[in-house]
Amino acid sequence: MSTVTLNQLTAEEKKQLLKELEAEHAQVSKRKQEERANYKKLASEAVNNIFPILKDVSESLADAKKFAYSELGTLITLKAELYNKSQEQFSHTFTNEDSSISITVGHRIVDGWDDTINTGIAKVNDFIARISENKTNDVKAIIDAMQRLLSKDAQGNLKASRVLELKKMADKFNDTELNDAIEIIEQAYKPKRTKRFVSCQFKNEDGQFVVLPLNIVDAEIATQK
Repeated sequence: MSTVTLNQLTAEEKKQLLKELEAEHAQVSKRKQEERANYKKLASEAVNNIFPILKDVSESLADAKKFAYSELGTLITLKAELYNKSQEQFSHTFTNEDSSISITVGHRIVDGWDDTINTGIAKVNDFIARISENKTNDVKAIIDAMQRLLSKDAQGNLKASRVLELKKMADKFNDTELNDAIEIIEQAYKPKRTKRFVSCQFKNEDGQFVVLPLNIVDAEIATQK
């Protein structure tokens, strides 16, 4: 089979070949655009089909949460009256008679700080820099401990429990600047109350307690076999 090069084509043949290539390119481009438009249409239909189901689930969860708090709120008040104890706890757990189901309602308190905490931490670091001139092992251990206590979690927050440890260490030094730094950190503490939650556990067929998924993240998807 012989091969024809462009040099062998006449000007008219080259013009015709270019016209055919442009037509082919236009056809490929048009098909691609049609396929992309069809994809967007399918995506839109899928979203429109899924949304009502998710909306129903969300509304059902909201109704269930409201019902749980309505029912158990009365019991919380009754428990306080019967046991002569004010309910200062953040959460309450209720269990059925055979202990096969437990439901917990309440809220949590998480650590929170205002921006002055950075000033307090900076002043502690200044103290660390001052004592670091002393090269003894004891001082190095103290510096390592202080730096560990000042380290933040994945959310960028300092743990309140570590501030208490840091305060105990500061009391041993009786350093004015360090004490002021700890006081700044303590005053920066602004604990936050989380949204109210409902959690539930129940015994499965094997007699083991499992968590009832009430969050779409926790819900398991059955695998196809």
